[in-house]
Amino acid sequence: MNILKFLSKECHFTLVNYGPNDLSTGYNIRKLMDNSKEIISYYTAKEKTEINDIDDYIDLLFLDFVKSFDEFVDIIKPPHNTTIKNIINNASAFRLDYNNKQIITFINERYDVILSYKDKYIRKGLKERTLDYIIEFNKGLDFEKITNYLLQQHIIFFIDNIESLYPIVKKYNKGIMENLFDENVPFYKLVNYRFEDVCKLCINFYRLNESRLSQRLANKIYSFIKIEYDSFVEKEQPYGLVNNFKIITRTLKIIKNKHYYESKEIFNRLEQLSNDFLKNHGQVHKYEISNKEYINLIEKNEASKLHDMDKVFLLSHRFDSNRLWASLLEEFNNQIEPSIIDMASSPTDTNDYFTLSRQQMNYEFIDKQSVNVAYWLTEDKINVFFSVLISNVQVLSSELRLTLELAEEMNYLQSAIATIYESENTRQDILIYNTIFYVITLIERILRELFVYFEEDAIFNIEQHTMSKLLDEKSPIVNIVGQHQVNWLRFYLLKRDNIGFDLRNRIAHMRDISISNFIIFDLYRMLWFLTSTINSILINSINKELNK
Repeated sequence: MNILKFLSKECHFTLVNYGPNDLSTGYNIRKLMDNSKEIISYYTAKEKTEINDIDDYIDLLFLDFVKSFDEFVDIIKPPHNTTIKNIINNASAFRLDYNNKQIITFINERYDVILSYKDKYIRKGLKERTLDYIIEFNKGLDFEKITNYLLQQHIIFFIDNIESLYPIVKKYNKGIMENLFDENVPFYKLVNYRFEDVCKLCINFYRLNESRLSQRLANKIYSFIKIEYDSFVEKEQPYGLVNNFKIITRTLKIIKNKHYYESKEIFNRLEQLSNDFLKNHGQVHKYEISNKEYINLIEKNEASKLHDMDKVFLLSHRFDSNRLWASLLEEFNNQIEPSIIDMASSPTDTNDYFTLSRQQMNYEFIDKQSVNVAYWLTEDKINVFFSVLISNVQVLSSELRLTLELAEEMNYLQSAIATIYESENTRQDILIYNTIFYVITLIERILRELFVYFEEDAIFNIEQHTMSKLLDEKSPIVNIVGQHQVNWLRFYLLKRDNIGFDLRNRIAHMRDISISNFIIFDLYRMLWFLTSTINSILINSINKELNK
């Protein structure tokens, strides 16, 4: 029995603290508070604080896990901060009964059991926290033996953590890294699952003046991928292979490897085959942007005396088969299917959701919707547009019992836009740049208020909820804002795993961005996201009431 099994009927913990911006942190803190009496009773009842088996070791790790939340006490709302501080203090007191010698002895004797241990009660953290100990206590551990075990049995975990491990490896015995080439090491796993990471490792070794190691590693990678190329049939689609050769060719060039020219020749050939394959099996698509369709839709409904609020709804929504407003962005993305272009080599970073085809299709779709905002920014319509936005925010704030009041901010935004339209003889780009950032801050404010409302018994102070947390796939606001709306807000405003435009941070910090590149259409796009977000929240909250 260990503490995680003891608590398993009530909750499941990781043993990793991911920081205040991760959604799991709020969950873990709440569960610690909910089970504080049980946790304290469990440790109080322990007769000995020895580490004789894996259960004893997990009990130790859990205490460290609880203690790690001490850094968040100041940003946790009362009375929660007092409750969590109490359990942290108790965990710290229990932890004093353990000493470093116990930890070192147990890891030295049982590292294989620890690093291979699997249990349904531990979702994550046993290996990660043990690695922290290995690094911290490396002088007292049989570091070489443990490292060799990681190479042979957990090579992906080893490579994923090479940045923290290598300084110690270099200090004690650089020759350990030569074991990468041992026949007992499943190198194929790295090629199959960490190809780009291992290529980056070659470059890093080269830059650390570890040329021999860098060249040996590159040669081994190249031999694997060359075998794959030699078995390639030209009639097959070459996209995966051409992408790998693109990566390895760049790597070989940087480290001045002997296989560079051969790899470059193969890459050029594969790239041509890729282009030919795409020409024969794909298609080129161009699009024009116009708000004529939207204007026609408005004019068509004028006879029925369409309410101004409905006209603004039409910027982002249409009636579905049940006569309920439905998001165009949600419907559009729900219909997207995998495309042959997703297999093509591309400099664009992608993942399972943000595929190349989905990105291209949404650029077009969002731009086509965004241009419709221009209809409302003319002198005779802008007052109506912002009156509707202010009213919609007031309605959703009342509907969801929020404390959201944006009338003053919306009036300021309207004035800023009017100034842009009047500024024929001044630098429009500066005004557009500043106004876009203001729109982004309004979106962020709305989402933050919404997050606190839907995050039951919110732990952290409202200002601690960052955009990355608000727009996480598991954020509680997803159901009311819309999954695809959240995804594309994140794509345009942030960057994750090198995917996204990161407009919020680039504009805020004037990083990798030029003010002169901003045009009025960029403002249309952000205004469309603001309007679409407000519309979605209001409509979804109303639809949920109708469906009760």
